[in-house]
Amino acid sequence: MHLNSYAYVIDISQLANDHHRADPYVLFYCGDDADAKAIVAQLIRDSGFAGIDTGKLTQVIHQEPDGKFYNKLITQDQARLQF
Repeated sequence: MHLNSYAYVIDISQLANDHHRADPYVLFYCGDDADAKAIVAQLIRDSGFAGIDTGKLTQVIHQEPDGKFYNKLITQDQARLQF
């Protein structure tokens, strides 16, 4: 099983102070195992964030340094407008 999520290099205090917002921040994730992705999606929701599944593990490039989702601290509403 291979999965990628929580790959953020941001000020953790911001996440700690802003979790469970009315318009939650988004955490992107991708992977090839549907069962594992369901677990990660639930963990993200339980953490107070909104998860966006970006597809198969081949899409992980977008979550790595210089990728379009890397270190993007955006809200769910902002994500809907951009993606």
